[in-house]
Amino acid sequence: MTIELRHYQKDAVDKTMEYFQQHKGQNGLIMLPTGSGKTYVIADIIRRAREKYNVKVLVISHVKEILEQNHKSLSSYLDERVSLNSAGLGRRERGDVSVAGIQSIYRSPNMWQEHKLIIVDEAHLISTEEDTMYQKFLSSIGKHVCIGLTATGFRLGTGYIYGRTKLFERAVCDWSSSENFERLVKEGYLAPLTTKRTQLEMDTSDIKLVGGDFNEKQMSDKFNRSAVTEAAIKEILAAGRNRKKWLIFAIDVSHAEHIAETLIRSGIKTAPVHSRMQDAGFCRDKTIEGFKDGKYQCVVNVNILTTGFDEPGIDLIAMLRPTKSPVLHVQSLGRGSRTSDGKNNCLVLDFAGNTQRLGPINDPLVLEKGKGKGDGDPITKDCPKCLSILAPAVRVCPDCGHEFK
Repeated sequence: MTIELRHYQKDAVDKTMEYFQQHKGQNGLIMLPTGSGKTYVIADIIRRAREKYNVKVLVISHVKEILEQNHKSLSSYLDERVSLNSAGLGRRERGDVSVAGIQSIYRSPNMWQEHKLIIVDEAHLISTEEDTMYQKFLSSIGKHVCIGLTATGFRLGTGYIYGRTKLFERAVCDWSSSENFERLVKEGYLAPLTTKRTQLEMDTSDIKLVGGDFNEKQMSDKFNRSAVTEAAIKEILAAGRNRKKWLIFAIDVSHAEHIAETLIRSGIKTAPVHSRMQDAGFCRDKTIEGFKDGKYQCVVNVNILTTGFDEPGIDLIAMLRPTKSPVLHVQSLGRGSRTSDGKNNCLVLDFAGNTQRLGPINDPLVLEKGKGKGDGDPITKDCPKCLSILAPAVRVCPDCGHEFK
């Protein structure tokens, strides 16, 4: 199958092939926004690397949905067999081109020493700690080149994941930058996000930090209350009148269940998605399919429908989960950046204050380890006319046309 690449996808592939020549043996990072089609880029890198170097390729991820999607797509795009190695999916194969779950292969690096090109999808999930699955595997398979792909080239607490002392020594290309992101929106490849100031604002000033992010139990104790939930739902119902698919981010399981119950009482077909739903007799895969098929208008999730979740029709996101993690912030908002027929934009109701705290999706606040707390110039401003939350450099509000003095 011939791949018709968009200009930025071709740019990413071309720069990767140049990278192989100019920086031999060095690992590189490709940054592409959520919804921009990373799988096409992976497929064409594999095709060209196989043709030029006849190298065996291993594509790794840790999310079941991503493994299934990559295997299915690469099998369609490449003119050769693509093997799948995942205990969770019932396949333990190995071939010249393989897609594998890191959980299934990290204990057997010797089996993969012939695969000299390693591609890691969602590379921001690779921890800097040595005693982790990715680090153990990559340090034990011998000489290789690793290319990572992600929409978020940084991690909470450690900053950017590429640089001279990092696993990925250089950035191959960055289409997630502020300027490039805006270009892809203008060209129609990404849906614009419209982030609005809400009447309810979740005050986190008294919430302690654990591992750099807000204490989950303290947040739940403070915000999982009827008055808070009902006030948020009231705003969501008013703003979502003409929106078709809603995605809500909650703090924990109890909070998600509470939000879902309140929405159901308000007449909105809603399902919670969390790690304990199977204990109550609900199937996660069927629930997600029901959301995609229109059985549910809204899903309320806890740390699940972020990385790897693909539903282009999402046109309203409500953030009821405060965070200090730029990765969680950008990945969550990225669920609304895919384009879809009849979708003009995705409305973001940020009750959690994450946008004011961390910045817009295309210009997040990333703190390098040991380089201060980031206090200084404001990272957002409000439009006085329509209450959209915007980057400081914006001169004309994209949502209402207000001109800043």
